[in-house]
Amino acid sequence: MYVDWDPETRYRGSWQGGDEYVLIGVHDVASGDRARIQRALLRTAVPDLVTWLRDAAVAPEGWRLLRHRCSWAWDDEHGVRTLRD
Repeated sequence: MYVDWDPETRYRGSWQGGDEYVLIGVHDVASGDRARIQRALLRTAVPDLVTWLRDAAVAPEGWRLLRHRCSWAWDDEHGVRTLRD
């Protein structure tokens, strides 16, 4: 799972103090692993995503003017890992 924060969109021009472009995506996984990974994402990554978005919404303007990505990756040994930019 990942979230991208971008001051520009593909559909509008450069960010001018308006709304930011946020994209949240989830990669497909093998059907045999899907239920286990989904439970782990809901338990770990989704609450972390909510916190990340809340922090991003009130971050200093300098942070908000740059692109950012936060990802959550599945590791069979450790479960969900957070990868920040």
